[in-house]
Amino acid sequence: MGKKEKIIIYILLSIFIILFFALGFWGISEKFTEQTSVYIFLIRQENNKIIVEPVKRKIKYYNKIEKRIENTMKELIKGPTEDEKEKGFYTCLNGNTKILNLNIEGDTLNLNFSKEVEEGGGTLLMEARIAQIVCTATQFPGIQKVRFLIEGEPKKYFSGEGITIIEKPVSREDLKEFNIEITEEGKI
Repeated sequence: MGKKEKIIIYILLSIFIILFFALGFWGISEKFTEQTSVYIFLIRQENNKIIVEPVKRKIKYYNKIEKRIENTMKELIKGPTEDEKEKGFYTCLNGNTKILNLNIEGDTLNLNFSKEVEEGGGTLLMEARIAQIVCTATQFPGIQKVRFLIEGEPKKYFSGEGITIIEKPVSREDLKEFNIEITEEGKI
């Protein structure tokens, strides 16, 4: 390749790089970094009562609802920010919990968690944990219930506490049997 060809290639490459960055500043690249607002449901205590309450978060926008749900659940597992902790929020979820996979069947979200989702806490904390997951998942249009799978297996009981509510998909309506208060806001 001659000297002229090399110069032309460098000029074209430079023009391409300049155009790429210029278009990015005009908002073209915004499509790749677009965000959306979702809620995660955290816990706080008030007058010896456990309250499950929505907190707004920003996540990367995806066209596939499954990917938005997965990223929202990962935010839930992370727990409260420092600012949220100062306001009295906490989570009942083990921070080592992993989402192994998820899929949607009709109005039910099948959520497959690692075994850590069951670790730690008594009956009340387990109920709050289930409520956090169900409320966070059912904020999405079309999702009414959550079927819990742990390490790929459906469970009749959630942990050794003997909570039988997860033997069938769980809805927000089912959570009314729990000894916690759930703020009904938080639907997108």
